[in-house]
Amino acid sequence: HVLNHASTGELEFAFAHSAGDALGAIAADPLSVLAPADDPESPLRFQTYPWIEVPGRLHGRRARDGDCWCGRRNLLRLDFSAPLERHHHGYFEEQLLSSSLFRLYRSLGGDTGGYLQPPVPPALADQAGADVAIRLATADWCLYLVMRAIALLGPDSVAPARTADQFVSALIDADLGTGLWQVQTHWPLEQGLRNVRRRGGWSHKVIRWAFERQGLYATEQPRETVDGTGLPPAVDVFIADCRPVTGADAQPGSYAPVPLRQGLPGAPWQADPQAVQLDDDGLLRLQLRNRGRLPAAGLRLRAWWADDTGPQGDLSWSAPIGLTPAAVVPAGDAAPLPAELHGLPRPAGRAGWLLVAVDAAADPSNLPAAARPPDRHDDLVQLVAADNNLALLYRPAR
Repeated sequence: HVLNHASTGELEFAFAHSAGDALGAIAADPLSVLAPADDPESPLRFQTYPWIEVPGRLHGRRARDGDCWCGRRNLLRLDFSAPLERHHHGYFEEQLLSSSLFRLYRSLGGDTGGYLQPPVPPALADQAGADVAIRLATADWCLYLVMRAIALLGPDSVAPARTADQFVSALIDADLGTGLWQVQTHWPLEQGLRNVRRRGGWSHKVIRWAFERQGLYATEQPRETVDGTGLPPAVDVFIADCRPVTGADAQPGSYAPVPLRQGLPGAPWQADPQAVQLDDDGLLRLQLRNRGRLPAAGLRLRAWWADDTGPQGDLSWSAPIGLTPAAVVPAGDAAPLPAELHGLPRPAGRAGWLLVAVDAAADPSNLPAAARPPDRHDDLVQLVAADNNLALLYRPAR
């Protein structure tokens, strides 16, 4: 509420009580022992305040249960009177907000690793420590995005933010308006000094998706009530990865939460081998798909190769090869559109990484036309896992 008042002059949002539940849930999750290693969907993980007298405060609500931004339970969105006094309003909507933002945190790295309760087996100690560091850094980044988005809202008396999608726009602006984000922090105290590094402009697609799964964008009519998940963007071209396609937030082309470790071939955020195939002669075969509502036109394909240098070594990418297909990718995730690229300079028999980008006129990738892929493995994970236009495939030595 202090953040709200400092930016908008109001203690509460018009569309939800506050982002307090979200900030608390995200900050507390990285070191939580409530979720067992084999069950990141444990109900205990999503109980925001289990000790309060009024039970049921959750940050894991699902649109399929009617807990959605455009649904019948969120009637606050239909109140355009904008009362100045909002105390004790929007607690259900606050849970929609915390569920949306907690999904964002999970998809950007919050589900990395197990939640290993001490004592941790010695063989897993190094990996467990690295996983905790990823979760903490992801929480730091998400907390920054939320706080900057609140700051971007501005005075309520000048440009009031009345709807959840206005807050999503502020979150996206917070991401796109940030360059290289490097901070040092002593929080939590028991973790010592941590160096956190993220790049802005790589999270906006996941931000939009996280709220879509909570039922935002379910209708283009402001006063229409629609229960369930929201509609995808008009165009959302993608190359399939290995994420599961079943479950509450799983679907082809989604950003369903999975562990986001670096340097592990076959990780679920990496490309589906059926969708990306590289022959020994350098012929690359792709399957392009589109979960949007309109055909994806104005296509451009790019591909790079880098020899495997190990998880600690920087990657050196080849010059890109490119192609501009004349075809379009049909809407609604219909049959995949096949595409081929020739001439990839792959050294015969050597292990390495293949990176592919598909750009559409209405849905460009987060890797600009003149940019080279990141050399650092951790940057590569953050870039690819948060952009379904990009596909990373490991090719073992032959």
